[in-house]
Amino acid sequence: MRSVVHFTTCASSGLADDLSAAGYTVSKAKEISKVMYLCEHNQVDVVIIGADVEEQDMVEIQLRRTTIKLEPNATAKSILWELSNLFGTGKEVIQ
Repeated sequence: MRSVVHFTTCASSGLADDLSAAGYTVSKAKEISKVMYLCEHNQVDVVIIGADVEEQDMVEIQLRRTTIKLEPNATAKSILWELSNLFGTGKEVIQ
């Protein structure tokens, strides 16, 4: 199971629920220090940086991890599409 951290300053986000329903382990963080802690102490495959996070580029540099920076109009469907392109679907057939 893939693990992601959703970094957002919003108190509630349905994105975490949608990603969990799709089979991802999701941790939420409201501060960069929490994101860093989670990345250091857990297996984190990708950090999803919310559109509400200020200075997204700076956060990306600090993390030095695979990140997805969200646009304000991002949907769960578009994020799942990005994740499937990043990790594959697990249904690939080798011939």
